[in-house]
Amino acid sequence: MKKIRVGILGVAAAAALCFTAGAVYLYARGVWQMPIPADRALPVLMYHHIVEDGEPCNDMTITVSRMEQDLRWLTEHGYHTVLPRSWQGRAAAGKPLLITFDDGYRSNYELLFPLLQAYQMKAVVSIMVYMQDVSADNFLSWDMCREMADSGLVEIGSHAYSLHNLGDLGGNFDPGGINGIQRDPEESDSAFEARVLGGYSEEP
Repeated sequence: MKKIRVGILGVAAAAALCFTAGAVYLYARGVWQMPIPADRALPVLMYHHIVEDGEPCNDMTITVSRMEQDLRWLTEHGYHTVLPRSWQGRAAAGKPLLITFDDGYRSNYELLFPLLQAYQMKAVVSIMVYMQDVSADNFLSWDMCREMADSGLVEIGSHAYSLHNLGDLGGNFDPGGINGIQRDPEESDSAFEARVLGGYSEEP
C-alpha cells in the first residue's frame, strides 16, 4: 500500500512539473497570458522618432505638436510617468505610465527632451550603442545621453549594440536575410556576439 501511495505521489509530482513546464513554455510563446493584478498593470506607450510640424511622417514618427498633445492629455487625465529603475513591478498609486522611445534618434534630445522638461514627465530612451560610438549624425551623442540622464527625467536603456540592418538597408527589414539579432545558422558564437554586442564601450 505504501508503494502505491509513493507511486501516486510520484505521478502527481511529475504531472505538476509537466504542467508548470508547459505553462512556462506557452507563456514564453505568447500563447497563454497570466493575469496581471490591476494594481501592478503598467500601460506602455512606445514611440521612435519625432519630426517638426509639416515634415513627412510614417508609422514610426510623430510630429512635435502631436507629441505635446499626447503629454498634455496624459497630464490632464491624471497619469504620471515612471521609469523602470523605480517601478520594478511595485504597486503604485494613481495612474502610472511608462513612455519609451526606441533607437535613440537625435530628435529625442532636440524635440522630446524640452517637452519632458516642460511637463515634468519621464521617458526611457533605448539606444543602439553603435550609433553613439560612431557619432552618427541623426542619433544621440554620449553627451546628450548624459545630460538627459542627469535630469532624472530620462533613463537610457539598451536597444542592443547594432540591432537593426545598417549600411545600404538603412535599418530596414531584409525579407531574405538575417534581421536584427537573428542568428545566422552558420555564424560562430564569436561572430554573433561581435555583430550584436560589438566591442564593449568604455562610455557609460
